[in-house]
Amino acid sequence: MSQRDDRMGTGAGGTAQVVVRRATEGDVAAILDLLTEYDQPRSYFAPWYEADPSYRPEQSWVVAEDGALAAHVRLYERTLLVSGAPMRTAGVGNVITVKHARGRGYASRVMRAALDAATAAGHAYSLLWTHLPDLYARYGFGPVPEEAVTATADPDTGAGGTRVRAAVADDLPAVLALRCLRNADRSGPSILDLELFQAARQWLGDEILVAEEHLAEQHVAEQPQQRPRAQTGEPGGQQAPAAGALTGYVRYRPGTERVEILELGVDPRDAETGRALLAAAARPTQGRLRAVLPRTLRPLLDPWSASDTSTTGLMGRPLSAPALANALSHVWPARLARAGWQQARVPLAMADRGVTLRVTDAAVTAEPTLPESSPMPHPAEPSAAAPEDTRPLTGEQLSCLLLRGHDAATARLVADRRDRDVLAALCPEQDFVIWPAEQF
Repeated sequence: MSQRDDRMGTGAGGTAQVVVRRATEGDVAAILDLLTEYDQPRSYFAPWYEADPSYRPEQSWVVAEDGALAAHVRLYERTLLVSGAPMRTAGVGNVITVKHARGRGYASRVMRAALDAATAAGHAYSLLWTHLPDLYARYGFGPVPEEAVTATADPDTGAGGTRVRAAVADDLPAVLALRCLRNADRSGPSILDLELFQAARQWLGDEILVAEEHLAEQHVAEQPQQRPRAQTGEPGGQQAPAAGALTGYVRYRPGTERVEILELGVDPRDAETGRALLAAAARPTQGRLRAVLPRTLRPLLDPWSASDTSTTGLMGRPLSAPALANALSHVWPARLARAGWQQARVPLAMADRGVTLRVTDAAVTAEPTLPESSPMPHPAEPSAAAPEDTRPLTGEQLSCLLLRGHDAATARLVADRRDRDVLAALCPEQDFVIWPAEQF
């Protein structure tokens, strides 16, 4: 996308040269200064830009007013597992306008420029977290409920045949491998490499505990706040003690009131290890913790009188229809065939046009939505075609179907559609979670 150069009035007879463009390396320092408009120090944001190996300055879009940065948005390029398929996703974050320039439409212009660029680059989807859902609904984003759980863990929870200890640098490759294994069948987690996994610790401020097979005498979980930072997974830390294979891990961030669980990697069937990790992590706050967990891990908290709270900050919307169709080709054709249909059509409301995803037993393709007056073509064998609904899915309906799948909450959103059974077949209920460690 080329730069846009507009002249805008700024007051009594004055004009300002306003340019919407990609950032350059020379803009990064000014971007960090601009982000302090969030009333956070520059040092809070610096690791996200200076230590993130995935960041490139051109992933930031800015509005320059007479050469000075006045607004910014960053695209976080990630690959997420969505409804069982790897999907290129452009996360939206760090949307900010300098206080004196608010009300001039700069945030809208830079948002649209960034989303257009992400679409042209072949990103299938976009996600963001916000406390202003009505604002981002204007750009086609729809809310996706998440469930946060609070509980007070029993500090005497034991680990049985495992021991729990603080992670060290040499543990991190095994932790990442375990992370890939435990999240393989979920919807929402990012696909990370070791470099990004390690670098994220600089802005998360997290601690990591690991559980391993017990090969020697039982060890009591160490108080993680008593260990130097270098011993909890940073490069250059101590060597991991010789022991058995890792069976689980927990990433968490200590707080004054409760511990925030950032990620939990454990076999859902191994409740003993899962509870031991959570209890050890929450010990500094007398067992108080908060977690966002997938459906299969929530029973771990049942003995601790857990309380669920639905949160609505997460929002999503489709970007490139061909990229979305390509990603869903990994899973939708097989699901359609298992349901007994040979063809289905799923209409979507894209940002500036209607698109229909045509699903066969071989692939998913994106086609322009036909006008309602045009006849919909059918295969030679009508019984092989799935029921259709001409109404395009909203951003909320599509985002919930892709991420959460056809669970009870999503079923209510599509209950009045003629194709609800088709949607349930294409998007079965998912073990959904976007770990707080991966939010932007």
